[in-house]
Amino acid sequence: MRRHKFTAEQIAEIESACKAAQDSQQAFRLGILCRHAHGDTYKDICKQAGISISAAEGIIRRYEQGGVNAVLSMRAGKRQFTTEQIAKIKTAYDTAKDEWARCRLEVVYLYAQGKTYERISESTGFGQTTIIRLMQEYREDGLDSMVKRLNRYSGRKTGFAFTSEQAAELENMCKTATNPKTVRRMEALLQLAKGENIEDVAASSGYSVSNLYWLERESRKGGAAAIFRMEHRKKQPPIAHKHKFTPKQKAEIEAARKTADDKWTKERLEMLWLRANGKSLPEVSAAAGYSVNTITRVIRQYQNRGLEAIAPKPGSNAGQRKYLSCEEEAAILDRLRLKTENGDAIKLTDAKAAFEEAAGHAVCDRIVYRALREHGWEWHGSWRPPEPRASKRAPEGS
Repeated sequence: MRRHKFTAEQIAEIESACKAAQDSQQAFRLGILCRHAHGDTYKDICKQAGISISAAEGIIRRYEQGGVNAVLSMRAGKRQFTTEQIAKIKTAYDTAKDEWARCRLEVVYLYAQGKTYERISESTGFGQTTIIRLMQEYREDGLDSMVKRLNRYSGRKTGFAFTSEQAAELENMCKTATNPKTVRRMEALLQLAKGENIEDVAASSGYSVSNLYWLERESRKGGAAAIFRMEHRKKQPPIAHKHKFTPKQKAEIEAARKTADDKWTKERLEMLWLRANGKSLPEVSAAAGYSVNTITRVIRQYQNRGLEAIAPKPGSNAGQRKYLSCEEEAAILDRLRLKTENGDAIKLTDAKAAFEEAAGHAVCDRIVYRALREHGWEWHGSWRPPEPRASKRAPEGS
């Protein structure tokens, strides 16, 4: 990112304006400008101030356009709070008796103090999206919005019309139930039947309000017996991909699997062979070491285009492309060996120049490096040939 160059006069002007600033927001922006003028990086400035890089760049850009006065005249934004507002928020926070009210008022108070969303989230445990929504409600309705939000379910009874017979049935079945989940559901419904507040029941049972409404709806439809039937419900297994292989395809895969010499082709054929012999996708995944999605894609490619889709594509291994034969490579390296015997140090650039001269065009560094390694050369500050012995790779045609 481009840095603005500050003169000594500009730095002195910024420091004096920062000391004289009475508004907290102006002092905050001038402090960022001052740190930037003294050479701090954007990353360090943003980490200390708790703002984004784009916000810091906006302050620097405003200074470049109009100097210190332009920074001082920047609008306060949404985070501007008067001392009276901060005092009201603090008083409401101190006098709040409900735990949830204190948590929400703490969000507003920390925001008014200039804390970032990330710091507020760490302090209160709320997600940043929840914090933004709470502040939006505060701006629209003030502190009353926090109380209204709390009373969304407060003061309202469950609204569930349980008869005395239904309550007695729930109580009897709760005593006879043995499944822990069923007992928990029955106890929650029994609390609702006694007229307890839905939020209190949610807090004591561990269910959410939505789950409690769902339990009540299920019991209203099928009675208390419907709650017992829940423990016998079984989750439907995920729909598996149905891959069908004909006997001809199985024989084809088996034959190709035995003759394949490429590692990647062998692995693909192994996937197909396991799947064709009735193994499930998770079992094939565990055996082959590839994800279910990759295995499904390989099977689909085979069923669409046959073994042609499994074989490696010509030219797909561009990193292994060869421009010279093994004999030509050995001849070039023999000439370089003579230079090392005369005391010259061979660098990769020297070998690359020799390869390019022989090939008549540019050669990738990786090809030269691979050729040196394959012919036994080693790196010890410079490339050194092997001791007089046979090369690691025999020339082609031998």
